[in-house]
Amino acid sequence: MERTSPSINVTFGDGVAVIRRERSTSPIVAHVLGRETHGRVETVYLDRLVHDEEQNWHEWSASGAISTILSRVLPEGAPA
Repeated sequence: MERTSPSINVTFGDGVAVIRRERSTSPIVAHVLGRETHGRVETVYLDRLVHDEEQNWHEWSASGAISTILSRVLPEGAPA
């Protein structure tokens, strides 16, 4: 079952993804294993599982059984 979680913010730093959940003082930090862009779809592979089940986090979809895979559709005209 897919859920929408508007209270989650995903940002990227130097080789890491930082996930902040509303009502939580501790961010979740995961290393980025790789990034791909195919057409307008961007995919980011993380080194750990940071989601409970398949979820949508604003523009990102989170999936994966062993580690989290984030994907999103880039807006029209965004650099690939």
